[in-house]
Amino acid sequence: MVTSSDESYKSTKLIKQGKAKICTDFEPLADWILATYGYKPINIIYEKINNGRIIPRLEIVFETAVNFYYIKTPFDYDETITKAIAEKFEEIVSGIGLNKKQTIFNLFFRRKSKYDVRQMFVVFSEFKQIAKEEANEKISNVEIRLLMEDLNNNQLWKIVQSFSSVVFFFYEQSQIQQNIDNGFRDLAAAKYFELLKKYDEFDYFKEDEFSVELDSKENLDKNYDGNFYYYFK
Repeated sequence: MVTSSDESYKSTKLIKQGKAKICTDFEPLADWILATYGYKPINIIYEKINNGRIIPRLEIVFETAVNFYYIKTPFDYDETITKAIAEKFEEIVSGIGLNKKQTIFNLFFRRKSKYDVRQMFVVFSEFKQIAKEEANEKISNVEIRLLMEDLNNNQLWKIVQSFSSVVFFFYEQSQIQQNIDNGFRDLAAAKYFELLKKYDEFDYFKEDEFSVELDSKENLDKNYDGNFYYYFK
């Protein structure tokens, strides 16, 4: 799950909206993750990825970022944990351990699973961050233009959305501090937050935690060749 257009995000969003439930095949794994690590996924997605060859992948989706599964960074996964989850999933879908009255026959002739788990890898996703980005992206260019007109600040050059945040660009670097001191940044944050809340379906943005970034066209031109791609990279 990287963007709001990903199918894994869309399916998880339906669960958050109460319009769908996690696949029943994955409920035992979700419960086991909660019992073992203290966090319950809101969704689990199994799919096969074509990366030169077909490889099965299990995506574990939590509502917010949790740190039990990575070592140093959110993408540096603890192999002990990913291996344990993969092995537990294989155990569940193969039927081993589910039947207390299991016979020797069952152990040798386990039911054939519809999930290929050979060389399967496990990844983790956070729903909340993508949902915040989606809400921010829904603010239209027309709304941004009307906000510019409403703020009526001739030092303000452009308002640029980026992921779940926004940057207010002034023409000159010296104008940034002026617009902090005169209270403009607080006014801009309040008005932008009002726009955001129209699209914040899951109430993830909180006013006391929200602020806007201030920068300048001067800095953009001088240090990033006037290119937003390099600026936000």
